[in-house]
Formats: sequence, structure tokens, C-alpha cells
Amino acid sequence: MSGLDAVRAAARSGDAGGLPFTARFGIEITGAEFGRVTAAAVPLPEHCGYPGQAHGGYVSTLCDAVCALAAWSVLAAGTTVATARLDLSFLKPVPVDQKVLCRGSLRGREGRRLHCEAELSGPDGEVLARAAALMIVQELPPEAAGTAGGAVDRKGEAK
Repeated sequence: MSGLDAVRAAARSGDAGGLPFTARFGIEITGAEFGRVTAAAVPLPEHCGYPGQAHGGYVSTLCDAVCALAAWSVLAAGTTVATARLDLSFLKPVPVDQKVLCRGSLRGREGRRLHCEAELSGPDGEVLARAAALMIVQELPPEAAGTAGGAVDRKGEAK
């Protein structure tokens, strides 16, 4: 299964790309095209840094996951990506208990290096954060080949 097929399957199943920690953050893939992924999430009070504001680590995780999924969507079966660099600009506080949207896209490729970006917007469409990421393509180990990008289920076992 190609990366795009796997991301689309994850969107249909609601399993947030098969990444166990993303389920804890309530990340839901809402759209996937070649090189582009959109996800929605509702930061909860347990995701706060300050009362009423999502913690920077939550925002970072959301942007990183969407960049990785956008990169993964252009890959062939048997490969995945790992984040080598994530640069994040926090523009406005991210509210809790309100849906936010994060759009990730592939901006360029140099061999195994995929350059991606993400934009996080609030319920009113205002941009709250922007990220730029460098993803590195990796071959999956033979035991993970044929799985959805080597994703694991919530028990940590290969799907």
C-alpha cells in the first residue's frame, strides 16, 4: 500500500495515521491528497500550558504529525519518514475546547530529504502557528513491510 493509500485509509478509519500517541491528542485526519494532509483536533484542558491555552508541545505534536503525514503521502510502500528538524512559530494562543485545523504540505524534495510545512488555524480561520519541517525518508524493516507505513496499533504491535 502506498503512503497516500495508507493515509487515506487512516482517515477513513479514524486512527490518526496509525500513530498511537496521536490518538491521545485527539488528532483526526480530515483530508489527504498527494503531498497534502489536513487534520482537526480539539485541545482539551489536560493539553494546557496556561489555563485556556494549549501547551506548545501539543501544538508542536500536531504540526509535526501533519507534516509527517503529508510527506508519507508521497512515498512508496516499504518506506516511512522521520522528523529531522521542526521549526515552529507560535503566532497566537491556541484555545482549548475548540476545534483547530492543521494543514500540512510537501514543499520540496531532495533525494531522501522532504521539506514540509504546516499551518494551524483556529475556529475562526485565524492562523495560530506555522511550522517548517525536514523529514528524512527511511526504509521500513522487512517485518514492517506491507503494513500501513510500519504503523503500530495501540498495543504497540504491527498492524
